[in-house]
Amino acid sequence: MNHQLNYPLDPIDKQNLTRFIRDEVMSSVIYDAIWKNVYYYSSQFESLNGMSLLGNAPTINDTGITMATAAVGSSTSGIIKDAIAQKVLTFGRNQSFRTTLEFGVGSVSNMSAHFTVGIYGTGNNYYGFEILNGALSASSSNDTTLATTTIALGTLSALTTYELEARLDSSRKSIVFSIDGVEKGIITTNVPNGINTLGNPITNGYMYDWLITTSDANAKSVSIGNFEYLQERYTKSK
Repeated sequence: MNHQLNYPLDPIDKQNLTRFIRDEVMSSVIYDAIWKNVYYYSSQFESLNGMSLLGNAPTINDTGITMATAAVGSSTSGIIKDAIAQKVLTFGRNQSFRTTLEFGVGSVSNMSAHFTVGIYGTGNNYYGFEILNGALSASSSNDTTLATTTIALGTLSALTTYELEARLDSSRKSIVFSIDGVEKGIITTNVPNGINTLGNPITNGYMYDWLITTSDANAKSVSIGNFEYLQERYTKSK
């Protein structure tokens, strides 16, 4: 005997239907969708192993990474996480990243910094954030136009925690930038290339590329508490 559901559902039917959708339908669908189509990375920096440390070596404690320059003009401190061997990371797929950071006392003046995905520099494929004397900007470039697009996003203060986020839409060739969950700007030119002339995916180069530089004889510091990276997974079948 078939049991036909009547609307509005009685409490027992509603409970059974909810349980069926959750346990029999959504669990496998959601699992397959994530496992097959998503690459996700998150770190709160339990270790500095597996990273390239630049300039005045960054340090780590239970709150995350601290990048601090020496008290000498042009001193730097930086971190690079290579991604060239990880072909799953490619600008040819939608992706986003976010990180939390806080600058120390006296560290937002007479300084420059960048926090990017890809290899930072004009003519390279990258996107992310630049900071010059406390002024925060969005920035991106690629290896075709050999130019950089930069837009102003706001001004940072010392001893204030910020969550910086960037979302790359590879098909629309656009990048949306947010601060603390609020959209602040969008870039649609000089977006990183996802496919080369042979039709092969272009890897990110670096999963992240971070550097802070002082332009006076005072040490500058920034603490990084978290980094997250999400991407539509690349497979040869796509």
